[in-house]
Parts: sequence; structure tokens; C-alpha cells
Amino acid sequence: IRGVINNNGTGFTAGGIAGYNWHLAPQWVVGAEGDFSWLGIDDRSINYFDRPASRGIDTKWVATVRARVGYSTGAALLYLTGGGAWVNLQDSFQGSPFRAGGPRVSSTETLSGLTIGGGIESPFFIPGWMSRTEYLFITAGKGDTLNSGGDLFRADHDFHLFRLALVWNFGAGWN
Repeated sequence: IRGVINNNGTGFTAGGIAGYNWHLAPQWVVGAEGDFSWLGIDDRSINYFDRPASRGIDTKWVATVRARVGYSTGAALLYLTGGGAWVNLQDSFQGSPFRAGGPRVSSTETLSGLTIGGGIESPFFIPGWMSRTEYLFITAGKGDTLNSGGDLFRADHDFHLFRLALVWNFGAGWN
């Protein structure tokens, strides 16, 4: 398998999150949470292998189950998080038309991997609501090997997610 690419596709994510926090000390908080989001990243390239060949990655959804540990400053919760991740996506590839007229091939699958990240959560101006700014790095492994007219393609699936969220706090909160 030849060729190295950087997938710099951008997209939009929307979904939901649920979790629970426990206070260990006045400022320290641990928690568990899970989320499920539509993940609209559709990234395409037509000059793979430095010749006319096209490859594409189209993501459908992402889900994570994570632990988190945080420190409350009173006005904000600074936290680190990590756990398992699942990404549903479709890889597609069409080899060089100069080599056996490569047909378009694709594979849709759900890959599992790991996530790590961090963020900040603070009270929103509406009582009971929190604002969250979060970064997650997700590594979901390699997709299937696709063969198009003798050209092979297999993608690594790593994602950098930057998310803004509004979170409803059912309890007393972490502060």
C-alpha cells in the first residue's frame, strides 16, 4: 500500500451527552459520561499517489464513553477525559484510470478506538445550564484495504474534535 495523506476535512457535529459527577474533595470532581453525535465530515482528494486517483472518507456518527477528572476553580471546571470511541464511516477509492481503469470501490464500517482530551465547563447565564468547550482526539484505527485496478488504499482514522456545548445540570453541579 503506497501513499500518505492528511485528512483535513472539516464538518459539523450535533448530538447529546449524559453523565454523572462525584465530588471527592471541595475542588476535585470525577465523573463518567457518554455521548452520541452525528459527525458530518466528508473529505475527498483526487490526486492520491501523485496521479489521477480519488479517495474519500465520509463519516456518519461518533460515540464515546469516557471517564473525567476535573478541578473546580469555583467559576469553572477544568477537566481531562479519556475512554473508548466508535466511529461509523465510509472509505471510498478509485484507482488510476491509466492502470486497468480502476473501478470505484467503498467500504462502510464502524471502527472502535480510544479518545483523550480536555475542556472547561462553566455556568451559563441561564440558571441550571452550563457551557462547555472541549477538545477530543479520537484514534479509530485502520479501515478496510480497498483494491481498485491494482491500486490499494487503506486509511488511518484519527480525528480532532473541537466542540462547544450547552449542558443541562440536573443536580447541584460541581461548584
